[in-house]
Amino acid sequence: MVKYKLHYFDVAGRAEPIHFRFKKEDWPTIKSNYIFGQVPVLEVDGKQLAQCGAIMQFLGKRFDLAGKNEWEEAKAMEIIFLNDEMGYAVEPYIDAMFGFHEGNVVCSNTDKCL
Repeated sequence: MVKYKLHYFDVAGRAEPIHFRFKKEDWPTIKSNYIFGQVPVLEVDGKQLAQCGAIMQFLGKRFDLAGKNEWEEAKAMEIIFLNDEMGYAVEPYIDAMFGFHEGNVVCSNTDKCL
């Protein structure tokens, strides 16, 4: 039986419904355990797959949710890219909130955030 484990920070974010979360203060000591030194990482039978889009595409195909024809496949990819674009829009605020760099932790311009 295939074993899945998704690794991510102990916060609400792109990988919210997960099984293994860790605290921000633990990150420096465990960062080197992850491919590219990033999360989220999906672990499948001990092998690591990084990047939200790659994880979503893999799981979509694995569980027959990636579409049955070209149009449905494109619509599934549309959701993956939408997730990326939304993440890029709020990333500066999230990074500031976690202390990765200084900046405004409040997104006051909803046109840019949404």
